[in-house]
Amino acid sequence: MALTNYGELKTAVATRLVRSNLTSQIVDFIAIAHFKMMRGEWHGPMEARRTIPALRLQDMLESATLTPTSGAASAPTGYLAARRLYVDDAETTALRYIPPEKWYSLTTEGQGGTPRFYTIEAGVFRFAPYSTETVSLDYYKELDALSDDSDTNSIFTIGPQAYLYGALAEAYDHIRQHDRAINYHNMFAATVEALNGQTREHEHSGAVMVATVDNPV
Repeated sequence: MALTNYGELKTAVATRLVRSNLTSQIVDFIAIAHFKMMRGEWHGPMEARRTIPALRLQDMLESATLTPTSGAASAPTGYLAARRLYVDDAETTALRYIPPEKWYSLTTEGQGGTPRFYTIEAGVFRFAPYSTETVSLDYYKELDALSDDSDTNSIFTIGPQAYLYGALAEAYDHIRQHDRAINYHNMFAATVEALNGQTREHEHSGAVMVATVDNPV
């Protein structure tokens, strides 16, 4: 059975479940699988279920320009995670991330100058020192949720079984067949891990790994 779009995915889930009373809920199972792929889901080391890493594909990478006002700028729509923030000057200065809980103890917070640090709280980037300089952002953007039967995305191209396993895991949890749910959940997690591994391999393909020092003296 082909798995190239949303309509075919719904059919595949229904075929494997063989339960007509779940037809209307399949869209929910797929939506939950999509949400978990975009954000990940943590499970402790003693649990039978594997942790699902957040899916990070090349096709999810986007670029944006942030223009701070009073040291702050809103994250782009669909923002999931930053890959790199930098001031595009002669030195292309990369900004260093500071966790929110340590942010307000920075001596540069509220002062003027070229931004060197950033944090993010509630969808808002904060920069220190303050500046009107634009900041370039490379980030991972959430793939659009599926709605029409013809909808597709890069997951269908390189690993459509991720959607299938994720949806079946949710379905079997719903009907309290927990052994099957755990089995499909772990297949789901393994598939997402494999897709992330493929992305890392493609990013470094042909490159020679060289050790570097962050702050050479």
